[in-house]
Amino acid sequence: MSELADNIFDTTVTTIDGDVFTVGNYEGHVLLLVIVDPDSDRLAQLAELQEVFDEFYMRGFFCVAVVTEDFATSPHSAEDIANTLRDDYGVTFPIVGPIPVTGEQQAELISVLLAAVNDADEDAVIMGRGPIAGGFEKFLIDPEGAVIGRFPARMEPSAHTIVDLIDSQVPVQ
Repeated sequence: MSELADNIFDTTVTTIDGDVFTVGNYEGHVLLLVIVDPDSDRLAQLAELQEVFDEFYMRGFFCVAVVTEDFATSPHSAEDIANTLRDDYGVTFPIVGPIPVTGEQQAELISVLLAAVNDADEDAVIMGRGPIAGGFEKFLIDPEGAVIGRFPARMEPSAHTIVDLIDSQVPVQ
């Protein structure tokens, strides 16, 4: 296995539409990565996440939906997933994947992300450590690439804990 990237911004991902980009495109901004399970009963969180994105994106905040089928009950085509997220929930931010987020085949993005959680500053809001347990876990990354928040699936994107942390970190106040 090749050596992992040192920073989340050093990883490369492929969108659900097949475009490759470096997460480093978001360096200098606040980034929320959300693990998306296409079979989750929490898909409605996407519409709320879009509202948070719309509120803060002009201030240097971005979201990326990281789709995985690791927890899905049936396979889905990339086109079906993209259509569901965009048409049913109004998602306009990038959609990555589907990628594996668990096990030996775990994508580099996730491996680097989980390592960053373990290295998080004591001031970070880390609600859980260890492997990703399911869809809709949320990871907040600061402008330098450090994880400053890990939030459980049950926490809504508009929860004060998440929104206040985004508001305090965005580069444009």
